[in-house]
Amino acid sequence: MATQRRKFKADVVRSIQIAMALANFTDGGGTVGTFDASNIQLPAGSQVLGVKIVGGNFSGDTTASVSVGTSGTATLFSGAAKTGFEAAFPVTAYGAPAAEADAAIAAATPIRCSVTGAADFTSIVTANAGGKLYVEVYYLDLNSKSK
Repeated sequence: MATQRRKFKADVVRSIQIAMALANFTDGGGTVGTFDASNIQLPAGSQVLGVKIVGGNFSGDTTASVSVGTSGTATLFSGAAKTGFEAAFPVTAYGAPAAEADAAIAAATPIRCSVTGAADFTSIVTANAGGKLYVEVYYLDLNSKSK
C-alpha cells in the first residue's frame, strides 16, 4: 500500500526577546514598576505558548516578582507572577499564559513587563540601578506562510 503525504500549512513557533534595564522601568509610585515594549509587539494572529524570564539580584526589597502581559492584563502571557527574583542572579522562571490568552491575538499587541516588590518599587531600582531583566515570549504564528 502506498503512503500518501498530505500537505498542511505549517504553523511556526517564534519568539520575541526583550532585554530591559530596571532603570528604564516606569515607577508607578507604589510597589510596581512597568516596562512597556511599545516598539516590540506580538503580531496579530499569534497565540502565546509561554514565557521565559531571567533576572535576579533585585535587592532593596524582601520580595520581587515578575509578570509578563499587556497594559490591560499584567499576567496575560506569564500566568501568575513569578517570584524569587530577589535572589542572586540568574533566576530563571517559566510561565504558561493565563486562560484568557488561549485564543489568537486579534491585533498587534505591545508587551508589558512588571516587577512588583513588597515595598516601594523605588527601593528595587535604587539598589539595582544596573539591574537587567530578560524576557522571551514564545508564540505560535498562525499567519505563517510556511508550507
